[in-house]
Amino acid sequence: MSSDAAALNTGAAPLAQDDAASIADQLKWLAALRGSFDPLNLIEEVESLQKGEGSARLADRALNRLSRSVDEIISADGTHWRLNADARHAALAEMVKAGKLRAMLSKTPDDPKDQFGRLLRSALLAKGARGAPKRLRTLDPAGLMDWALALDFAERTVGDRSAPGITNPRIELARRAEDARLEHVAPRDKFFGRAEISKALVAYALERKFEPPLRQLSRDRKDASFVRPVLVTGIGGSGKSALVANLVRRLKRLNWTGSVVVTLDFDRPSLALGGEREWLAEVTRQIARARPALADRLSKVRVAGRRILEEYLREYGSMERLPATHQLNVVATMRNKLKEALAESDLNHEPLIIVLDTFEEVMVRSDMGLDDQALERELFGLVLAFLDSLDDLGGRNGPLFGSVRGIVAGRIRPFSDDDRRLGQWFDSWFEVEELEPAAAVRLLRDRAGPTLNQKRARQIAGMFPRFPLVLILVASFIAGDKDAPLEDILAEGGLGQLNAERATQALYKRFLDRVPEYRETDPGGLAVTVPQSDLRRVAQPGLALPFITSQLIQEVLADPCGLGEVDRKRAGLLFRGLSKTAWLVEPAGPDRVRHVPALRRIMLPMLASDSTADADGHPIKARFRAVHDAAARWYREGGASEPEAAARAAYHDCFRGDVTTIKADPLMRRRVLDLAGDDVHSMPAEARALLILEKGRSSALTSEDLAVLPRDMRRQAELERRTSRTKRGLVDEQQPLNVQGAGAEAVSAAPTLGALRSFGEILNDTEVASAVETSFAAADFEAVCAIAWPNVAALAAAAQRAFLTPNWNHTNNLEGLWIWKWAISALTTGNNREDIDPWCRTIGNAPLEASFSGPGFGHFTLALMIATVALGRAPSFLAQAPYFEQVARFAELGSSDQPINTLTDARLRQLLPLWTGLTPAVPPPFKLSVAVARLVGLAVGFDQRTGSRKTRFALAVMFDPPESLRVELLGSAFDTQGSGDRRKLTASNLLSLLRNMDRGEAFLRPIRGYSNPAGFALPYEARVGDRLPEPLLPAYGILLRGPTPELYDPIRTALVDVVRASPDTLVNAIGNWEGRALYWPEDFSAPVVQNQISKSRSADFALAQLIGVLDLNGLLSAFLMTCSEALPMEQRLQAVTRALRVYDKLLLEHFDAIDLVPSGLRRDWGATPSSQS
Repeated sequence: MSSDAAALNTGAAPLAQDDAASIADQLKWLAALRGSFDPLNLIEEVESLQKGEGSARLADRALNRLSRSVDEIISADGTHWRLNADARHAALAEMVKAGKLRAMLSKTPDDPKDQFGRLLRSALLAKGARGAPKRLRTLDPAGLMDWALALDFAERTVGDRSAPGITNPRIELARRAEDARLEHVAPRDKFFGRAEISKALVAYALERKFEPPLRQLSRDRKDASFVRPVLVTGIGGSGKSALVANLVRRLKRLNWTGSVVVTLDFDRPSLALGGEREWLAEVTRQIARARPALADRLSKVRVAGRRILEEYLREYGSMERLPATHQLNVVATMRNKLKEALAESDLNHEPLIIVLDTFEEVMVRSDMGLDDQALERELFGLVLAFLDSLDDLGGRNGPLFGSVRGIVAGRIRPFSDDDRRLGQWFDSWFEVEELEPAAAVRLLRDRAGPTLNQKRARQIAGMFPRFPLVLILVASFIAGDKDAPLEDILAEGGLGQLNAERATQALYKRFLDRVPEYRETDPGGLAVTVPQSDLRRVAQPGLALPFITSQLIQEVLADPCGLGEVDRKRAGLLFRGLSKTAWLVEPAGPDRVRHVPALRRIMLPMLASDSTADADGHPIKARFRAVHDAAARWYREGGASEPEAAARAAYHDCFRGDVTTIKADPLMRRRVLDLAGDDVHSMPAEARALLILEKGRSSALTSEDLAVLPRDMRRQAELERRTSRTKRGLVDEQQPLNVQGAGAEAVSAAPTLGALRSFGEILNDTEVASAVETSFAAADFEAVCAIAWPNVAALAAAAQRAFLTPNWNHTNNLEGLWIWKWAISALTTGNNREDIDPWCRTIGNAPLEASFSGPGFGHFTLALMIATVALGRAPSFLAQAPYFEQVARFAELGSSDQPINTLTDARLRQLLPLWTGLTPAVPPPFKLSVAVARLVGLAVGFDQRTGSRKTRFALAVMFDPPESLRVELLGSAFDTQGSGDRRKLTASNLLSLLRNMDRGEAFLRPIRGYSNPAGFALPYEARVGDRLPEPLLPAYGILLRGPTPELYDPIRTALVDVVRASPDTLVNAIGNWEGRALYWPEDFSAPVVQNQISKSRSADFALAQLIGVLDLNGLLSAFLMTCSEALPMEQRLQAVTRALRVYDKLLLEHFDAIDLVPSGLRRDWGATPSSQS
């Protein structure tokens, strides 16, 4: 909104006529400057509402209208209203426009309870962050969020930027959240021991020093520059998480004046299931948290990623259709923006420390049995390569960071039997073991309280394994019973050599056998006792329940635990006795307890398989199963009215091994998944596999999990895994292309065809689309044909059955559909050709579209485009009746002014000559989207307004005067001849500029004499409808040919093979062609690319952008030919080169433009008037 000072002048609020609408508008103005409010009090402030007959009814009507724009806020003070965001923005804008904002601010009363309103008014009066409270840290979290929202409204209303630096409330909120997390995991006054390893880790993080107990691992990897982190491992309960949390706190310091530390916790699904885009976004957020002065610049990195992704999604419609190369380009753009954001920062003088936590989640999603080269393409390798990629980032002043150091923390050590291999990936390794005796004593005394003296604590520290979880369990047991018979427990033996989890399990069972009896006095003064044996019977099997109440004890636990039938009073006694066992349970709500989560996590999987007998001689796992049986039954019967009863019944079914319900009902799987949380990992294999798959984590399924899944779900999981790898842009090693092998395997992954699926269901079949995409990206065109043809044939049958015209969804991007990939594959291989003619004729028997005047395409035109590509020629039936009229319409379209907004529009124009048999005619001027046009020429012209010479698009691409400023912006970014401006463009900036150009309207005027104020002209004259003269026919064809994003993924696969087989071949090809390109970005010169492709993941990003640069210059086919001639044995390279060649031939042959490259166009057709040369 306008920030003009006049918008804040004084004056009275406008008084409209006394009707409900005008009063509601006045109420909105009043409400817009408050947080929550009492509507009855607010209406008292409306001056135009006079008291008298009918005023109450009018007030009610006004409030009713206002209620459509508010949210209800229920608090201890009653129900209040709060204007919603859209209504508030609109009301504030109206006040600014009317010049009444300051008057409304001055007359709004100050309500001490309305914190948001006070902050909003302060921000509006001060025009943004200058209205911040004097001490931001005095605000509680709710106040900080209020201040953040107030700044958002103020920025849009009075035009000021959000709060910079530490005055930014969101930065303060993020810092507080991190401090609270660290304090929860490792309380400052309760972190004991680990001094030596903590000091060593700090030294490594800051200076890469190896101090004891750290030692540097040996390595023999050729690339010595690869960033290797320190690996810290420790089983649950060992204190690893506390060690790492304390390390982070020490490095960043309490006041955030220390090092920049970024924590990527792979327990977060967004990180575990995401990739470099999500990881890089999180890195920028956390750097901004540590260095608030960089927050605005770093936010532009995320904004750039979001914008390009949104542009791609507008084009392709969904992430499922988005090519992997485009997704790599999003990350490449973000990396380039990060270099720009930090180019002038001081971070190049200090280390960036990255902590990768819960690393076992990464390992479980990786095939750790692969060799190192293959492991680079697993999540394990990608995450570690991400660290290395940050170290490789450099700006104008050298590296962005002084160094990048990594600390990896997880439960499991990879390569457990191979220290040499561990050294290929990690700098050092430390296993978190027992605490030092003195630290164990301090921990015990802190947790047990004053009942435990120093001498007794030393004795205990010498009796038990000194893992923190074990010691905490012992201390809790002592706190509940100062006379606990620890010597008797220890006398049973077998604890000394156990790790933290095994020792905890053993102690848990021993402590359980010594639970004290519970005594209380009833209201009548009678002493009652719950025997120790009864509490023990309830306590251990009760682990099966996520929580325990007295009702659950009475109706679920008592009978299977061997207590028989108990009444309500007895169940209450048992519940209160259990609640007093502080080491075992903790409160979980009113009259509800749960087993201590850390204990339950360890004990739950053990109890399900424990064949030993309890004190009554019954197998523990049988008791455990009986509790689940009783719980599942109760939640379906007596407890059916409980919240989420059906899902809780299904949860207990899962532990019983009964997956009938969740297998049949996807919604129930989701509900059980939400209830179960980490309990999923303790369930039997089939239930676990089903729920993990429902969570979208097919990569986390073990081979055992996959084996127990139903066939269709196993196929889905395997397909998801392959698709995920494809979407990450990962290219597996080349295998011999064999349709009987690869094709047959792919077909087995395709879904079974339904008998009567609709046209839309087949076209939008995600499983078929995924299977096709995976094989297509791998350049296995034979497999694509084998997978897709049954579905292509089914489309014709569905079209015949359709009552209405078949619906092609998202037809503005036909190239993104699986069926277009099939068409290109059929064109390349020659498969399915005898069936395509009748297929297209069958589609054509459905009603034909009436005209081309509406949006999108008719179904027959789309089917005809697909068939033509698949055949490599026009279907033969077009020469027969009744298609003459349709062909005549195609001829009209070829010389019409229909816009070319999408690649599908351009592809249609190129295929028209094949259908009509006519040479393309001179079209009238028509709109052209820059996004679908190649950079077919550059010219230097004289700009009469500025007196400078500008490098512009030339030849067939001309822009009308209204667009001249936009053209100048693009031109000035290129090398400008004669003006002294020699700025260079990176690949990301070049492609970004072209995308931004597309926001205006460009007009193609290919051959008319034409001059604009900048002095550009074309030398050819012709009338609309005439045959296109030479040499404009091939120029027009190349312009319409545009880029080839539909082939980017297989092209990238082919170039990956080139890099693996012979990196010099790629570098030499760049050297051969970069000088002949119309424009070549500085960051893709041959020496730069040679460095970029030296590491496999950086090569993926480099190749993704290289393809875009080559395509922009019209050099893709020529470049691939150069590589394929040098490497004739690379099968995928040969297949992709052929695919692009036959595709080019189909689209360019009728324009006499095959094998033309833009270097010749630049010389022959640069549209620079000779008088200005």
